[in-house]
Amino acid sequence: MENFVAPKVAHMFPFLSRGEIVLACDTGTTLAMVSGDDFGKAAAAVVADPARFAKAEIELSSTALSFAEIADTYGDVTGVRTKACSASPEEIEERLGHRYWSGMQIWLDAVGYPARPEHAAAYGIDIDTSFRDWLSSHQ
Repeated sequence: MENFVAPKVAHMFPFLSRGEIVLACDTGTTLAMVSGDDFGKAAAAVVADPARFAKAEIELSSTALSFAEIADTYGDVTGVRTKACSASPEEIEERLGHRYWSGMQIWLDAVGYPARPEHAAAYGIDIDTSFRDWLSSHQ
């Protein structure tokens, strides 16, 4: 979730401050997100009971939203009317440059992150911070 605030937002979503999330993937693509605090809760659980987590592979996610839902939530919380829009790789390159994370976004469309909150919950890790709540406390 920290990708939506400074300093990372300048690289990840450079037009977000003016209400635009430019994507190389479909706006309906789901993005699994985890807050730094929730990541810390998961790490603390592992440190507290290492035997229980030995050899466990847990995909961490506090929430999973489509980019369209992310844009709507961002707009609701910040008051900045926000839309997610898809662009071709060529348009992305022209507008945002070669170092933008469009390759990862294309991968999200093709493969995607499997992480969902219930994966951690199956191990007794409660990480369920909503993007709305997180954003409200990080503006």
